[in-house]
Amino acid sequence: MAQEEEALPPWGALPADMLQGVFAALPDAASRGACRRVCRHWRQVADQGPEVWQSVHCRCPNSASYLRRTLAPTEAGEPREPARRRATVEELSALLSRQRVHLRRLTLEENAGAWEDDAAQGLAAVLTAAAGDAGAEGSGLTDLTLVVAEQLPHQLMEVLPGGAVHLTSLVLRPLRGHVPSLHWEQFGSRLQQLHSRLEHLRLHNCELDGSLVTVLPHLPQLTMLQLSARVPAEAAMAAVQRCSRLQELVTGRLTGVGGATFQLLPPAPGTLAQLTRLRFSGCDLLSGMDAAWCSLPSLLSFEVESCDELACPNLAGLTKGEQLVFSHQRLEELPESITGLTTLTRLAVAACSLETLRPGPYLRGLRELNLFANGLSTVPEALVHPQWRPTALQLLDMSSNHSHFLSDDDVEVLSQLTTLTSLRLSRQEFVPRDAHPAAPLAALRAALPHCQIDA
Repeated sequence: MAQEEEALPPWGALPADMLQGVFAALPDAASRGACRRVCRHWRQVADQGPEVWQSVHCRCPNSASYLRRTLAPTEAGEPREPARRRATVEELSALLSRQRVHLRRLTLEENAGAWEDDAAQGLAAVLTAAAGDAGAEGSGLTDLTLVVAEQLPHQLMEVLPGGAVHLTSLVLRPLRGHVPSLHWEQFGSRLQQLHSRLEHLRLHNCELDGSLVTVLPHLPQLTMLQLSARVPAEAAMAAVQRCSRLQELVTGRLTGVGGATFQLLPPAPGTLAQLTRLRFSGCDLLSGMDAAWCSLPSLLSFEVESCDELACPNLAGLTKGEQLVFSHQRLEELPESITGLTTLTRLAVAACSLETLRPGPYLRGLRELNLFANGLSTVPEALVHPQWRPTALQLLDMSSNHSHFLSDDDVEVLSQLTTLTSLRLSRQEFVPRDAHPAAPLAALRAALPHCQIDA
């Protein structure tokens, strides 16, 4: 036994930087706080390591498991008081207040359950400790993510204007299975001090009132906007065009008048001149868009995902485009307008029922081609077209094309793509006959010895 004890790792002798790396990898603030209580040495190491506190995730302690533990009956059969839970909120607050100067990114998560009002007060107390208030100094918080169940608690919004003087990124996303609502008009005055410095705003899967569109034009530093919310499309896109510095726009769940389908009118001339990425995701009611959206002067990436009613727009104006993404669309054949896009380096057409790949100069500069989960039965011969074959293709993904079984002809095509470093051909194999034939696969591995083949 003594020999076994001597063989145990000397945790107390671990270098401080190694311990700090372990602490920083823990999932939440409570876990890191627990490490501080192990011994004096660990407390000193944790407190002296700024990287331990740069990114912190806090869960309001009212999860179902915690409530069951806290409110379990005493031996006399009487319910326990929730004092232990309040002490935990105070403990988190004290911990973050102590480390406020090091804190850069904070995720604050509300747990759905009992005591919703009390939970909101707990969230606000923790946020106050991390962000500071009007009289506090030293807060370094720049990125704040709020994960809420129903409504965004007003207690949280009251905290932000006084503290978090360096905050540049605000994210609102729901707990799984919930759709929070945000009545922006109620918080507009409280967010007034944030308007001049907010650069990133992400609103995930939430319900918004129309007053949001009155706020967007007053965010002069805004460069990234994710608007995945049920908000009238016409008003939202008009407001977006007044964000003169916007570089990245992700939209989803936009609505038409009275729940009807809608089309996007062209953007006003001279607007969105700095936009480099445009993504439409989950816009079920979007049935069309003007080609001018693909002709924005700085646009490098155009992406469409799960917009069931949307026909592929004219892509000819995407003259500087480097990335083109279609996912979960009805697209059996690429549009002819894609052929002239000679600056593309990444093309993804995933889960779109694609049956063939159109040849053209757009292929020549590709470094990554994703054809995942389509209707392809062979490796497209367009990839070895004598005039348009890609000369720098590194990644090709043809996995989950269930009509495709590797053949000798496929091997002949793929063996000419000598720049490939990663090739994905995997299939869902329920029985042995679902696998690719062994002989062509062996020949392919021999032909591309430096390529990692997943089959």
